[in-house]
Amino acid sequence: MIDNQNNPLVSVIMPCFNHEKFVGQSIESVLNQTYDNIEFIVLDNGSTDHSYDVIKRYDGRIDKIIQFAENDLNAAGRVLLENCTGNYIAFMTSDDIWDKQKIEKQMDVLKRNAEIKACFTWTDTVDENLNLTGKEGGNIFRQKNRSRYEWLEKLISEGNCLAFPSAVVEKKAYFAVFEILKPFYQLGDLFTWIQMLLENDIHIIEEPLVWFRWHSSETSRNMSLPNQKTNIRTRNEKLILIEEIIESMEDEVFIRTFGKFFRKQDACSKEEILCEKFFLLLKLTENSSIFGQCAINYYFRHNRYSLESGYSFANALDSLYGYSYMDFQEYCAVNGVGAMNYQIQTLHQEQNLCLAAHKTLWEVMNTELDLEHSKNFYRQRMFQRLQNDKKEVIKLIIEYIKGILVFIDKTDDGMSEKEFSQLIHSVWAIRDIMEDLWHTFLRFDLDVKEEEWNLCRETIQKETVTAEEFCDFILPFLLNCYSILLQYSSYS
Repeated sequence: MIDNQNNPLVSVIMPCFNHEKFVGQSIESVLNQTYDNIEFIVLDNGSTDHSYDVIKRYDGRIDKIIQFAENDLNAAGRVLLENCTGNYIAFMTSDDIWDKQKIEKQMDVLKRNAEIKACFTWTDTVDENLNLTGKEGGNIFRQKNRSRYEWLEKLISEGNCLAFPSAVVEKKAYFAVFEILKPFYQLGDLFTWIQMLLENDIHIIEEPLVWFRWHSSETSRNMSLPNQKTNIRTRNEKLILIEEIIESMEDEVFIRTFGKFFRKQDACSKEEILCEKFFLLLKLTENSSIFGQCAINYYFRHNRYSLESGYSFANALDSLYGYSYMDFQEYCAVNGVGAMNYQIQTLHQEQNLCLAAHKTLWEVMNTELDLEHSKNFYRQRMFQRLQNDKKEVIKLIIEYIKGILVFIDKTDDGMSEKEFSQLIHSVWAIRDIMEDLWHTFLRFDLDVKEEEWNLCRETIQKETVTAEEFCDFILPFLLNCYSILLQYSSYS
């Protein structure tokens, strides 16, 4: 095909791996495009089915057919790009289908707007038989157009929502990103689109021009299909990606993208922007715990001390924003990899305790004890199986509840509003610990009713609690819990 100014050459690249059922339809949808200047390059990436046989049927209509003896995803992408000669690149997948006017409509946008370097479309998600799946409103790839800075904020905060098989990008702009592309497996698309947005505008054609197949069979499943491996890889890659993007983002772009979240709305100096980037990572932690480690890494990476000026990042945070070294240490105590590992350890401990509780219950069921002796037997065995830290917690909670009961007894003649408020705050202070004790072993105790616990918990979690609610739902449970825990601790 002849490259001309009116219709620049578009290189359509398509890798294929074990998609013999679908690759013919994908090829046809490219060959039937109304745009008249397309270079079509197809690579069979070591398929073990008959995909290559299907591709070869189009020999003479496909400009270049490449075959790998073995599957190599990284090399396939590189070889496809090396063979592109077009001004623009369109990415096709071997199980999806394009509307026949897709490239024509996208090139019309790109030709008329020189500042736009990438054009996407909406997609319809379909199953293997091309039946629509889900509701239109729930399709993540049906996004409205936004400014460059709005896109940056959305992609960094929420993740990718731009459909790869819908993209047509200017080759020069894409290759500038490809040269710095990290070896991402799950988040390569997200990294690419964010890097392009740092320098260029993009556009969405708000019309479904791609049928995006979503399937989960082992031979043709989507790379982004949620499972343990993809979830772990995604979390690992997200940490690296966000650190890379925030760190390298130019001040002006950062201000225009995230300025509305700044703690100092007029922040513009080098020191202030460094601090605002740190606070952004703290804010992102609210959306995903993975950003907690990003913030911690960022703080340590930038906290270099200068003997000449006495400057350090920690000093800047404190002097400019009132964020102290100990504020950071408090953050480190509940976030990052350390917190994740602790949560995992705690989960394992709780699982072990639940298993121990079930084992203890089984032992109780296999005895010929009466009900009262069965309860005592369970509590003795269960307490022996608790770890020492949990035993200490029980003793502390006993003393704490005792203090609450003594406080109530002292104010029996009449409690002031201030005293009742103090009482409620005292109960609020132990609600998380009580929740933990309930889940690990109290829920298996024959004298603790789940309905009573639920009523107590729901009442404690309310913003305001009346005296009547306290007497009806919280106090009875505390009294019962106090007497039961006393019996547990008696076996120490």
